[in-house]
Amino acid sequence: MWGSANTFEATLRLKITDAAGRTAANIYATATSGTGTRGTFDVTFPYKATRSGAGTLTAYWDSPEDGRAVTEDTVPLTVRR
Repeated sequence: MWGSANTFEATLRLKITDAAGRTAANIYATATSGTGTRGTFDVTFPYKATRSGAGTLTAYWDSPEDGRAVTEDTVPLTVRR
């Protein structure tokens, strides 16, 4: 997947979940810049799904203060086994 982000220190998380909410992948990605400047990223990541079907891709960054998800964005997708 590829995209752009403006996150703390250019680091973001990408998580794929299936329709039941089970996590198939959850990785860190690094954009070309961050902390006030939008940067691009392009990553390929493996995932394990128990079945094909509807799913969600969630992109967010972890707060350096308390670790909670910040500026979360989700898009629907189809998970393939």
